Amino acid sequence: MVGKIFFYQIGFIFLLFAQSCFAAPVDDVISANPKFAPAVLGISVKDLNTSSVIYQKNPKALVHPASTLKMVTAPAAFDFLGKNYKFKTAIYKAGTKVYFKVGADPLFTYEDMMNLASQYKNKNSEVISEFMIDDTIIDKESFGIGWQWDDNASIYFPQISPYIINRNLFTVEAKSDGKKVSVAYSKEYKEDVINGLTPAATTNVWSERDVFSANSVIKLKGGVNGSKIIYIPALEPERLYKNIMAYAFLSNDIAFNALFKYEKVPLFAAQEALVEHSIEDVLYRILLYSDNLAAEVLIKHAGAIKTESMGTTKDGLGVVKDFYRQSGVNTDEITMVDGCGASMNDYVNADFMTNALIAASKMQNFSVVKNLMTDTNKGTFQGRVPELNGRIKVKTGTLGNTSAVVGYLKTNSGKDVVFAIMLDNLPKAVNAKHFEDEIIRAIAKQ
Repeated sequence: MVGKIFFYQIGFIFLLFAQSCFAAPVDDVISANPKFAPAVLGISVKDLNTSSVIYQKNPKALVHPASTLKMVTAPAAFDFLGKNYKFKTAIYKAGTKVYFKVGADPLFTYEDMMNLASQYKNKNSEVISEFMIDDTIIDKESFGIGWQWDDNASIYFPQISPYIINRNLFTVEAKSDGKKVSVAYSKEYKEDVINGLTPAATTNVWSERDVFSANSVIKLKGGVNGSKIIYIPALEPERLYKNIMAYAFLSNDIAFNALFKYEKVPLFAAQEALVEHSIEDVLYRILLYSDNLAAEVLIKHAGAIKTESMGTTKDGLGVVKDFYRQSGVNTDEITMVDGCGASMNDYVNADFMTNALIAASKMQNFSVVKNLMTDTNKGTFQGRVPELNGRIKVKTGTLGNTSAVVGYLKTNSGKDVVFAIMLDNLPKAVNAKHFEDEIIRAIAKQ
């Protein structure tokens, strides 16, 4: 008995020593950056293999996760749906009716729509007398709970919809002749645009939308040198989608009754055309380039499969929470209301994030997830901490006065760790990314 007690004492002393080895370099970085003192800082570092705490600072402080939440929701949805899951958009026939099954596919493009129409034309030549649309795969909640009202002019926040094409962005082309800038619309879709662009030596263009006006007109601002294609979120993604659908069909000499009707595809309908994208390709967009639309749609798909009905965010988040609860991770202390972390109503802490990372590492197809995460060579972490090339995989997050980074790291001594660095309520004019990088370097020294 005495021997056992001595053994445990030695182990405890060793653990404290290991934690102190990590603590000193990290604490030195924090001490050397007093301008971050007003911010809420939460840090958690744990051994990937044993889950033991290596370093922590305010690990239970609730903060906005920003896009690091994608590293919570996406792996869970992927585990539930499986690596063979496909996002499918298809055309079916049943008797005299032709059914267009809208796929809620975040990767669906103009070219995909043309491909579908071409496939259908190769099998059919008659006029479509009854054109039915099935858009029941996910709901039509266009924005997440707690999203910022002024984000709807940003290309990073296109509307969520079963109807997704070209990421629900439309384009205008701005051309400068040195005296004025003219704007030309795409032929498939048009919204009122106020042209506030001027000629300039360098091109710097942005769009704004006054959400308090009656028609939410887009205002283009900035300067243009030469020509510039400007991407703008469509106010009516369903109209954008249907316009391109009609154009694709007419371009392939497919005649149809212009009046669309709505009806679910019957079980006995025959598939005439199909375009699909893999879940891995969707994860690539989410984890490497932090695609908000793709993240939201992914969890809605998970919700649709879970309930065998129209997919919702609530049901998708139920899938996510089930995954972590079954992995022994407590979700009661955090709040998730969307899939991408854009909501100001999302609250997590660094301790939860490292627990979630460890749980994700144990999933069957974790290697797929890890390979698609950003690193020093690509994605949102590209160029940061280059000396850790090949030893680090992360998910970054930025939202207002929030910055965060979470991920997997092999330290200089060869230890595999998970870490979460979360900063909220950041003061103005601070370089949060540089601060995060210095903390990562301090963790890696061990």
